[in-house]
Amino acid sequence: MIKDLDHISNTQQNKGGKKSWRPPKYAGIIIGIMIILAIILSNLYILEPNQYAIVKEFGKIVKVVEEEGLHFKMPFTQTLSILPKMSYSMMFLQQR
Repeated sequence: MIKDLDHISNTQQNKGGKKSWRPPKYAGIIIGIMIILAIILSNLYILEPNQYAIVKEFGKIVKVVEEEGLHFKMPFTQTLSILPKMSYSMMFLQQR
């Protein structure tokens, strides 16, 4: 039994006498979860009471968000422009 343990510990050491480093067993899963969280969090946005958000998809306006609070846009396809309500109302009046 002791010889088996010595054999296992000897096989885990490289020529320099140090143990070889291996990544943790679930490193890929942890990295994947971190990437997914980063994508989700980067596509959340918060509107203040005095702001509008214009959501564009491939350059065309898809929606105008007027409600304050936390909102989500689709990753990679949608872009966001946040404007104060004052400038939005002036742009609307100029178009008339």
